[in-house]
Amino acid sequence: TLTATGGTTYLWSGGSSPNSATNTFNSSGTYILTVTNSSGCTVTTSKTVTINPLPILTNDIGTTYYTNQTSLPIVASPTGSTFTANGNPITTLNPNTLGVGSFTVIQAFTDANGCSNTLSKVINILAPPVMTNSTGNTCWTNAPVTIDANATLTGSGNLTGAIVNFGTGYN
Repeated sequence: TLTATGGTTYLWSGGSSPNSATNTFNSSGTYILTVTNSSGCTVTTSKTVTINPLPILTNDIGTTYYTNQTSLPIVASPTGSTFTANGNPITTLNPNTLGVGSFTVIQAFTDANGCSNTLSKVINILAPPVMTNSTGNTCWTNAPVTIDANATLTGSGNLTGAIVNFGTGYN
């Protein structure tokens, strides 16, 4: 946005408001401005405008997490991005600290040209699923049972011949 002063009429060679003292430009280029004052004197000048692209933001934040997950690093581009969760600054994503609920996580970045951009994601944090055995002793023999890393198995009974898959990276 450029603003001219000292005249009563203004004529720009482009922009969104070519007949106004203040004009906004959406593309780079050299623009000519003619200013006329109350005595009828006219002055013409030019101004080169450079429109820089907004920074492109990316991050690895997913959509669903569980309160039993500990602090997770945020991998983001460009380096130097800042993050907030529901308006509070964060440097890592910690579902346990945030608690159950929906949160808006905003990534923000301003580049060397002063161009700013934001990326917003809504995440849901859930309590981990709980599996309970309320029927007493139970045997599952030769029946595959898969328990993912976010499940808690409670109760008593025998679990034989089961496959327990904790996923990649879990021991």
